[in-house]
Amino acid sequence: MITDRQDRGIGSELVRRLRKDLREFYMIDLLCDDDVIPFYEGLSFQRGGGMAIRNYHNQSGLTG
Repeated sequence: MITDRQDRGIGSELVRRLRKDLREFYMIDLLCDDDVIPFYEGLSFQRGGGMAIRNYHNQSGLTG
């Protein structure tokens, strides 16, 4: 789904700035949906395998 805010370079610029801020880190891991993989590949990210657990009941930051 393309919105009126896409194709303006805003997301690419945000990722470039984030990478600049994190340039001293050895590793930056990113998990994303399959449909946006080409976007990140265009910004020099490489595919990798990964898994995640989401505890949605803790999403608000409250536990218990």
